[in-house]
Amino acid sequence: MEAILPPVAASLAEARRMVTDTVEVPDKVVEDAQLVLTELLANEIKHGHYDPSDPLICSVRTSSDVLRVEVRHPGPPFHLPAEPAELPLATRETGWGLALITRLADRWGVDDARGARQVWAEIDVKKSA
Repeated sequence: MEAILPPVAASLAEARRMVTDTVEVPDKVVEDAQLVLTELLANEIKHGHYDPSDPLICSVRTSSDVLRVEVRHPGPPFHLPAEPAELPLATRETGWGLALITRLADRWGVDDARGARQVWAEIDVKKSA
């Protein structure tokens, strides 16, 4: 399933519904995917470098082994820092979203796809069954 969403906070609820409406996987995978997609989308809304008139494209795909969520837009790619932030995560005011994604997803990343910036995460279905 794929949806074009405006870069506004109200889109977060729509993204969560996409996961529920699309997948037939264990409840734990659905819950984790909802949180991960919400974080990916919220990060793009807050930190993405794109024209405000550009939509964000969210997608949810499943196979027998993996649930994959993606958010993409036509803005320039985002480069993750090579070095961790100087402050320990426990004392930082931001950065918890990436920690959550890292904990819940089996894999995640940032790359270019179809001429757009894409952030994605995958959750293995079989291990969560």
